[in-house]
Amino acid sequence: MGEIIFYKENNAAGEELGRLDDSPGQEFNFLRGGPVPNDQASSMRLKNVREGCIIKLFDHPRGSLTADWCQIEVIKSAPDYVVPSFEQRYADEFVRVAFYHKNGLDGRVSRIELD
Repeated sequence: MGEIIFYKENNAAGEELGRLDDSPGQEFNFLRGGPVPNDQASSMRLKNVREGCIIKLFDHPRGSLTADWCQIEVIKSAPDYVVPSFEQRYADEFVRVAFYHKNGLDGRVSRIELD
């Protein structure tokens, strides 16, 4: 089973905020608790996260698409992969990251969903 680790600063630096496994179907509104404090995460580390895993991060606690949000699709599992920021769009052999901008997501994540 893979692990997703959240960090306070970009580039998986600074304080580690929390962890969760990559099981599909998980949803957390950080205002109501969960593995990560509300409005603090700015980056993440993926450890052996399964291929096909889709991680969605939202500025809005109920997952509204009218605020900032990011989708990270794991294309190929890696022993250790850093997503340096939630505010960029890129793809490589391991992930495809899409960011939908309104006013910024780094340090403002309030919800996560895993498929």
